[in-house]
Amino acid sequence: CIPINKTGKQSRNFPAMVETGFKSDNHMLMFPAGICSRRRDGVIRDVEWKKTFVVKSVEYQRDIVPIHFGGQNSDFFYKLANFSDKHLKFNLAMLFLVDEMYKNVHKTFRIAIGKPIPWQTFDKSKTAAQWAQWVKERVYEL
Repeated sequence: CIPINKTGKQSRNFPAMVETGFKSDNHMLMFPAGICSRRRDGVIRDVEWKKTFVVKSVEYQRDIVPIHFGGQNSDFFYKLANFSDKHLKFNLAMLFLVDEMYKNVHKTFRIAIGKPIPWQTFDKSKTAAQWAQWVKERVYEL
């Protein structure tokens, strides 16, 4: 587990923790968007995915296993997230994620696991950012 501080600065040893994680044989779970999905025009979907997971996949020759977690948060959460994104300098909705989790106690969620994507897939035909969006589309197809 590599903790990410979404409310302030990362610790000085954060880059070293990331490198150590990728160098290891341990499995890693990443949320490439960095924040919870947003509802835009009635559709719940991630914002643009960051390219880090693609860059590190190639650098450390690690395959990617796409996983899609189905589910959704409350209308309140999505409205607050959209308001926060437009009018505030911080993610106010993040403070309500624990409440959202408790609202879903005893509910069932669909988790789909796709076929591993070999790190060699990420060649020079696309930029790392374009590959990240390509993987995002594969995940949404699950």
